[in-house]
Amino acid sequence: MSEKRFKFYSDDYLVGIIDTATGKKLNHFATIDLLNEQQELIEELQASDEMGWKRAEHFEKKCPKELHNKKMYIKRLEYKVQKFKEENEQLKQKIQRWKTLYEIKDKEVTARVDSLNKVCEYYLTEAQFKADTDPNEAVHEVINRILNTEVEM
Repeated sequence: MSEKRFKFYSDDYLVGIIDTATGKKLNHFATIDLLNEQQELIEELQASDEMGWKRAEHFEKKCPKELHNKKMYIKRLEYKVQKFKEENEQLKQKIQRWKTLYEIKDKEVTARVDSLNKVCEYYLTEAQFKADTDPNEAVHEVINRILNTEVEM
């Protein structure tokens, strides 16, 4: 089972996880739900593992063959628990990357909107009383601030 079930994706301002088994894009809420579901499954498997050891000790005296079967069952459970833990850790890392990217994009958008608001406020308050203010220059400056670069007129 070398293929990963979940992959990280990023489209412009959207970030999330794709379930490669279904091809479905999971938003951060669905990812958190999946993470919680897997955590519950891990806990159930661990409880089942503990119960299996207790039963194995009980059957050790009665039937060595049945004990061997129980030990093999427990080993398979331990393997599954380990795989779920690894998948759980991958999902946690992806969620953290998603949160970080979201915060960066949010700050960038906020900074551009603030810059635009400052330019608009300037031309609506201070510049309106100046007769020499060129509306084309005002629009040009607003566009430059929005794009965060110099645009030729």
